[in-house]
Amino acid sequence: AVRGAARLAESLHAHRHEATLYRTLTTLRRDVPLPHDLADLEWRGVRREDFLALCDQLGFDDVRARPHRWAE
Repeated sequence: AVRGAARLAESLHAHRHEATLYRTLTTLRRDVPLPHDLADLEWRGVRREDFLALCDQLGFDDVRARPHRWAE
């Protein structure tokens, strides 16, 4: 027996549309063609210059100083 099962079942029933929507949104789709190959999608990090420019643009002076090591 699950504690609170009746209340959980009632909540899921009342919000079944949202539950179905979130299930759809979290399902990994493997049937969608991608215009890129896997190497194009690989994360290569962020360039230091781009990060610093974004921090300046957003006024994040304290965040700007946080990275201590950059891979070049």
